Amino acid sequence: MVSFILVFVAFLWLMRENTYKIQTKELAAEAELVGESIRLRLNGNRDYLLMLAKDRADKFLDAAAFQERASRYVADHPEMICINWVDANYLITDVAPIAPNKQIVGLRLSLPEPKRASRLAMEMRQPVYTHPFQVVQGELAFELWVPVFHGDAFLGLFGGIYSYEKLLHSLVAPQLLKTTAMSVADVTGRLLWALPLAGTVDEKLVHHVPLPPPENGIVLRFAGYGRDPIEWRALALEFLCLALVLGMACAMWGLKREIEVRKRAEKEIRKLHQELEQRVAERTAQMESANKELETFAYSVSHDLRAPLRHIDGFLELLKERIDPALDAESRRYMSVISEAALRMSTLIDDLLSFSRMGHAEMARTQVDLTALVQEVIREFEPETQGRAVHWRIAELPEVGGDRAMLRVALTNLIENALKFTRPRAQAEIEIGCALDDETETIVFVRDNGVGFDMQYVDKLFGVFERLHSVHEFGGTGIGLANVRQVIDRHGGRTWAEGKIDEGATFYFSLPRPASKEIIGEKP
Repeated sequence: MVSFILVFVAFLWLMRENTYKIQTKELAAEAELVGESIRLRLNGNRDYLLMLAKDRADKFLDAAAFQERASRYVADHPEMICINWVDANYLITDVAPIAPNKQIVGLRLSLPEPKRASRLAMEMRQPVYTHPFQVVQGELAFELWVPVFHGDAFLGLFGGIYSYEKLLHSLVAPQLLKTTAMSVADVTGRLLWALPLAGTVDEKLVHHVPLPPPENGIVLRFAGYGRDPIEWRALALEFLCLALVLGMACAMWGLKREIEVRKRAEKEIRKLHQELEQRVAERTAQMESANKELETFAYSVSHDLRAPLRHIDGFLELLKERIDPALDAESRRYMSVISEAALRMSTLIDDLLSFSRMGHAEMARTQVDLTALVQEVIREFEPETQGRAVHWRIAELPEVGGDRAMLRVALTNLIENALKFTRPRAQAEIEIGCALDDETETIVFVRDNGVGFDMQYVDKLFGVFERLHSVHEFGGTGIGLANVRQVIDRHGGRTWAEGKIDEGATFYFSLPRPASKEIIGEKP
């Protein structure tokens, strides 16, 4: 009998622990659903504030339109207290809705958190959340500040003010509020705000959900209410009478509840996936439209900018033929400078158009023999290297998967770069080699003994119009290496460089590969 009682007590203890596990899973699932709902709601509100900011920057949103649109939006989103407009001097000049919040109009952002977050948003030019603080309206709240710029001019900020209490009451089911205590705490565990308790909190049933933004360290704390000891004794007596029946019933009940929670979670996840797919489709359509507009703009630039340059160069030649005998040497030099500037401008336009098209051109992936491609590019530069002492060291290069035309552009720019910056050398040394690294990528490098560069400026090398030498020292438009990075990025690879002043430079790019590691030619 004693053995039976001990076994049964152990059984009751296991059942209780199992109940705790089930409740913990349910609480975690409910908490994560609430947390995801909060994140989605806040993201939607952020997008709305960004839309207001764009309309204000484009001068489509005057004070009357702001009051109408923002007041209607706040009425439809009960988690928001109001939406503020703060001018460039950090003075609150408008608030929607105006009636319950007019006491804050004319106030300056002097509270520590709004002051910090608004200035940070202006400096970073992106939305910034505040930490929780007590607002003038008397509630614990947090704010999202969205800066508004017209070009580089700072116009002000839109601020969305959220009430923690309203946020939870609008998104949490009333039934969950009856069974769960909810509070807001910081990263140290300090309690900032809590809903009134409806029972005794069971510290074993606790789950934390981070609130946006994660870097603020603010969490929403869910805690289940515990059972009264007398209820446990009654439950133990019932288990003594109907151990097997109630054991099976509890097991089936727990299984059913877990299935229901999972079904709800799966339904919510499917809904979120559908919303995500819709957003992706919309963004894809927007991107395609932007690409078409960019291509149209590129053709317009090609036509509208080249025509004046042709006129400048043509009329300059006519002018030179007409008055050339009367010109002194300095005047002829002036006219030569004008002609060369027009030619450089034409070349710059061509390079910009090429860079623009490269970013959205369709890729035709094939197997590309890099050795043959390098030799083909070098042959193109033979007229330019006539009369120069250039020593080429070309290693055996592998076949790679990629767009041959794009890879040809990358190699052409790198080899042209090496020839350009070795021009001051009596004997130019240019080496092209390759290595297969970590079984994941093929690394190709172009090394020269040219003038090199200072490594503290290495981040500038692959930018558009970024130059480390003046145009009088070495020609070019400053777009060649930007083209290289764009081509390799589209192939899923990397680009980087190493160099020392007067000791040459080495430019690398990598391409993904599926094969095992092996070295081909000379390893850089």
